[in-house]
This record gives sequence, structure tokens and C-alpha cells, in this order.
Amino acid sequence: MSSSLTIGIPTINRSTMVERLTKQCLSQTVLPFEVIVSDDHSSDDTFVKLAALSHPRLRILRQSPQLGMVANWNACLNECKSDWFVLLSDDDMIDSNFVESIEQVLKNTQDIDLLIVRCRIEDQVSHQHILNHPPIFHSGKVNFLEDIFPAWCEHLFALPLAGFIFNTRVLRKKGGFSSRLPFAADTDTWIPIAFQGQCAFWHHAIADYVIHKGMTTRTFDVETLLTDSIAIKNLLLEETAKLAISEERRKYLRTLINLHLKRGFGTLMILSARAKAKKKRLLLIWLRYWHQLPGYGISILSVGAILVPEPLIHAVGWPYRQWIKFKRQSLQSPMA
Repeated sequence: MSSSLTIGIPTINRSTMVERLTKQCLSQTVLPFEVIVSDDHSSDDTFVKLAALSHPRLRILRQSPQLGMVANWNACLNECKSDWFVLLSDDDMIDSNFVESIEQVLKNTQDIDLLIVRCRIEDQVSHQHILNHPPIFHSGKVNFLEDIFPAWCEHLFALPLAGFIFNTRVLRKKGGFSSRLPFAADTDTWIPIAFQGQCAFWHHAIADYVIHKGMTTRTFDVETLLTDSIAIKNLLLEETAKLAISEERRKYLRTLINLHLKRGFGTLMILSARAKAKKKRLLLIWLRYWHQLPGYGISILSVGAILVPEPLIHAVGWPYRQWIKFKRQSLQSPMA
């Protein structure tokens, strides 16, 4: 099976970041088949900096007029000429063996639709470097619903878009990246493939998902984040209903899905309150959506996040953060 890989990098007005990432892609121990950078009508010097990187495996697309986020993602996919495709955000960072690792697992794993690789989390806002320990310690074919999904639902293992290597044919057959949810477009894309297809996993961390003040996700308002989260919950329930599994197993998956929304909403309220969002608006959003959220615990947590002063939230939340840290460490492989 061919393991040729295309790296797509959509960008807009981040010349320094996209230049850094493109250089990382072109200095790999094993070069990708191609690197496609789609500049979505930047007004800075993005195109000039990229053009100066002239390389036989680099292709630069210059969009005009501006396409928008997901359409720019699909512009990269549409130009892909290889069997496998990964979309990196221009603020991601990758190790020098990123492509080599991916090709290694693809050559040794047959008949898969999706390869998931472990990514670290570089939080430049809170100054944390999270190793993002995986729930399993081996690489190769996995049962996504048993091996990875529970830890993701419990917010113990993050799955950023940089960690998904898509079978190009499968992703195109699905229609490319989904555009129906502005915030959760990436999750809306990989969920059906992970639920319905064959997956493999690479448990060594080879990329960094970077959280910073200028990231695109921080431009969405709270209500958009919440409505997209509820839509993802409904999508997960729809995919679960299609599975040929026992009712007991289906009930277990529903519990995990509700847990994912519950913890995600609590985190959203806390982060929004800490970001100085207007408390009156947060309360109105809470009143509008609380009946769609699972359990009384989330109601108390989310209202508390809005009303309680930040220093007290920080103090009360300390035991929970320690518990999360312990859970993550307990997942760490002795060989990682």
C-alpha cells in the first residue's frame, strides 16, 4: 500500500507562524509527497515569505476573494495528489520525524481509513506544556470506541486536528471537511469516519497543538461554542444508534457522550468568565440552554463559574485540576 502523504496548511495573516511551520515540513527526516499552503487572501506579507521558500515539494495557493476557514481547508484537500492527507493549522508545530513516523505506521498497517497520532498541548496562555498522555500504549490498528473514545469523552486525552491523518479517498467521499458547524468543523468531520471506519494509532507524540491568544477558536462567541457542542453531542448519539452493538454497550456510550458535553460546557463557562465575558450575557445563555445539558452537577458548576469570583474558582478548582493531572499521569506509558 502506498503511504504518500500530503500536508495541507491553510493560513491567513500569520506570515511568521506559517513560514515557521512550512520550514518544519520541508526539513523533515523523510519529506512529505507535497506541502500545500493555501493563503486565504492575506493582507500581510504571507505570500512574499512563502514564495521565498521555493521548494519542489511546496505548492502555494493564493485565494481571491477570501474563502473562509473551512472552504480554505477544503482548498488544500482539493489539490491533494497523494493517498493520505493531514491538515495542520498554521500555528501548529511538528517534530522532525513527523512524516517519518506517519509513513512507518501506514506501511505496517493495512486497510485503514484514519490514522490518529498523539499531539502535545502547548498552552501559551496558562504557560503549561501538557504531554497529553494517550489511553493506550501501543501503535497500530485500534478499536476507536474502546481504546480512545472514553478518554476523549472524559477530557483526559485531546484529539486536535493535527493528529488526524485521513485516507484521502475516504475524506473526499465524505464530502471533505464539514462546514455546518463553524467552531466544531474538525470534530464534525472525523467523528463519522472514526465511528464507521477502521482506525490506527501512533502513541508517540510528534506534534504540538498550540493554544494562544490569537487563535481562531477564540474569535467565536460563547453561544456558537455551546450550540456547536450540542450539535456534536447529537451527532455522536446518531452515530452510536447506527452501531451493531448490545443495548447495554449503547447505553454506556450515551453516558460517555453526555459526560463529554457536561465537562465541556463547564469548562466553557469557566473560561468565558475568566475571559471577562459579560456575566449577564453568560447567565442568559445558561438559562436558554441549561435544560439541554445532562445532570444537575453541570448546572451548579456552570452557574458557579459565572457568579463566583475568579480567585475562589481557582482555589476550589485546585483539587479537580490535581485529579485530572493524576488521571493523565496514570495513563502514561513507562516507555513514553
